[in-house]
Amino acid sequence: MSQLERANDLEASIKAMIRAELLALQTCCPVDVVTFDPIKMTATCQPNIRVRVPLPDGTYMMVQPRLLVNVPVLFQSGGGFTTTYPIAPGDEGICVFSSRAIDLWWRAGGLQDPIEFRIFSWDDGFLFVGPRSQVNLLTAVSTTQVQMRSDDGTTYIGIGPVGVVDIVLPSSGLLTITGNVLITGTLNGHTP
Repeated sequence: MSQLERANDLEASIKAMIRAELLALQTCCPVDVVTFDPIKMTATCQPNIRVRVPLPDGTYMMVQPRLLVNVPVLFQSGGGFTTTYPIAPGDEGICVFSSRAIDLWWRAGGLQDPIEFRIFSWDDGFLFVGPRSQVNLLTAVSTTQVQMRSDDGTTYIGIGPVGVVDIVLPSSGLLTITGNVLITGTLNGHTP
């Protein structure tokens, strides 16, 4: 109980209790990937923001949160297509926490009842990989193309305006095409 809760002011006490509950609420937080399971499409993540824990004397201590385990990883998908990418230990991401327990939905899909009535629990997170802290920003981000690229920017497929598509590889790179190739139009080439 805080000093404000001990006060005779009912309004201040109620506000203090509401604030304490809101401080305990988790909706999302930045994380680092610890491990990734490509078969189960889950990750173990370490939250990167310490949490405030109340002590018996009314003070607080900042502690490192526990690991989040079996967190479903979100890959962009739809219409029978999915964009996947390798996920490595140390990758930064953000974990968002469902407003209801996801256990039954995660096991069986479809419309489900919550297995228990927890809200915004650390046990109900989804991992989005990609948000970056300032120390891990990408360099040379294109402002004119949509790109699938390596972090260092040396390898990419870029789609620009008016039908321009670039495939760029470093000099040691290799483009492999498996299957039939149909080219309609002019094929030009040169050796650099």
